[in-house]
Amino acid sequence: MKLLNKLTSFFLILCFVLAFSGCGGTNKESEKYTPGTYKAAVKGFNGDVTVTITVDADKITNVSVEGPKETPNIGGQAVKELSENIISKQSAEIDIVSGATTTSNAAIEAAKTALAEAKAEVK
Repeated sequence: MKLLNKLTSFFLILCFVLAFSGCGGTNKESEKYTPGTYKAAVKGFNGDVTVTITVDADKITNVSVEGPKETPNIGGQAVKELSENIISKQSAEIDIVSGATTTSNAAIEAAKTALAEAKAEVK
């Protein structure tokens, strides 16, 4: 009977600890990003392609890709599509835009750098 009481007490304590171990405060490990706005630039076809990414703790909330010196009908068009793709995929791991490989690669690298900063990763 004593053994049964001890086992019952042990399991009750274990259940209590497990039930409340996730309570209290913010768990930084569950946060993907440090909220804020991060910016990076990489050389594109005709000049720098700059990516500005805004994040909250869990997701990418805004992306701006700018390539003012890129060819307007090629790289200039691609920057719009790249911004949308980063937000929709919630990642910099996106496909390049056909016909604008250099601009796409610059934007993707800049986005990866900005997201690495948001995650406090060394890059």
